[in-house]
Amino acid sequence: MASSLSQSEIDALLGGLETGVFRPASTAATIAEPSADLPYAELVRKLAAALCSHLTAELEHSLRGRCEVRLAGFSASLCAEVLASLDARCVAVVESRQVGSHSLVAMNAGAVFPMIDCLLGGGSGTVSAAIPERPLTDIELKLIARCLKSIVAALQQAWSQFQPAEFQVAHVEGRIPAAELISPREPVVRLQLETAVNGLVGQATLVLPERAILDLARKSGFATSTPINSTGVAGEPDPCSEIRVQLTSLDINVETLAGLKVGDILPLDSDSNLSKATIFVDGSPEFTGTPGIHAGRKAVRIESAVEAEEPSKAAED
Repeated sequence: MASSLSQSEIDALLGGLETGVFRPASTAATIAEPSADLPYAELVRKLAAALCSHLTAELEHSLRGRCEVRLAGFSASLCAEVLASLDARCVAVVESRQVGSHSLVAMNAGAVFPMIDCLLGGGSGTVSAAIPERPLTDIELKLIARCLKSIVAALQQAWSQFQPAEFQVAHVEGRIPAAELISPREPVVRLQLETAVNGLVGQATLVLPERAILDLARKSGFATSTPINSTGVAGEPDPCSEIRVQLTSLDINVETLAGLKVGDILPLDSDSNLSKATIFVDGSPEFTGTPGIHAGRKAVRIESAVEAEEPSKAAED
């Protein structure tokens, strides 16, 4: 898909910025003060300082306007609480193999429309002090994706000061994505950034899995204590269970097992059913399910519970 816009598309976008329902743009972001009592607060401050520095440079280069980014606050809570409170006009889903979980970058209208105006060749005063309340068009989403990629690039630079990592934008949406990408009970760290583009102030929010922050803190030498558990408060970590999904099983003799090597092919029985799975919890079969794809990831849908063996029958066996 071409990244350049035709003149007619540019004219349509500029017309959209000048029409419709407006609301005044705030001159200051209303954001909570930074949390000082988190065990990894020092790390987050250093990470955020590097992020803001790199992002300011990235945006000034790509927008060719006056840009400034600063940390307005950070906090820790559950993902569902963060998603419910976000005022987002666009959201980028971010992936990182090193972090091992999805992250989110969200921007409100006060951040989005001044950036779009700059990308269309506008400058100070082109967008009025009022911001459109309408949703973004597909073309605008394509434009703002460039700025979201700049945020992710700045995050990668900042993160790599402590530990090498690669981040990339998986996709961009005009609304908060469904919570399947991150579990609603997942503890997350929310970084709230204030953006100023040609004098217009907006907000960008970065949502990172708390376990990734804790892992970074341990590997980079920052002191940490117990993370937030599923109750949303600091305390003992949640008890963990091992969940294993088995599609099929195969019986082989000891001689064949001893001779296995990389590249060998194990033939399955003709009656093997790969459309059904058994789900083990802590080594015990608890559910049966159907494997498939959900929200772009491999998943298993639970269909039924495995009936427990009767005590008398188990004793006979």
